[in-house]
Amino acid sequence: MKKLVYFLFTAVVFLSLTSSINAQKAPKDAKVKMCVSCHKADKNKPAEFKAWLMSTHSNVTKAFEKPEAKDIASKNNIENAATSETCLKCHVNKFEAPEVVPQDIDCMSCHSPESTIHPVPEKVTHPSVAEGEKK
Repeated sequence: MKKLVYFLFTAVVFLSLTSSINAQKAPKDAKVKMCVSCHKADKNKPAEFKAWLMSTHSNVTKAFEKPEAKDIASKNNIENAATSETCLKCHVNKFEAPEVVPQDIDCMSCHSPESTIHPVPEKVTHPSVAEGEKK
């Protein structure tokens, strides 16, 4: 029995240490401040914020730094994709709803065609595709 208790104690300590080592801090992006204002970035972070923080979604603006993004921006006479309304309106969810109720925001708020916060139009042609050309 003592061995089982010792093993469980050791496992809990090990898991606690590894989770704190792998923890990430919130990106220093001003847009995150809106989310963090409700989903506080402290020891009691909600599961949703932690899940987002550990996903590629928290680093979406890094995509604008890729050579491919810079090439597309250049072809469309866009100086900086990371600040261009043309790029941001599709690639970054800005929560432009008339009234945002934080409790109503979940994964499907952004990832559903029925979303009232971020409607997803069907078959949107990328601006880099020339008129008349098929995507």
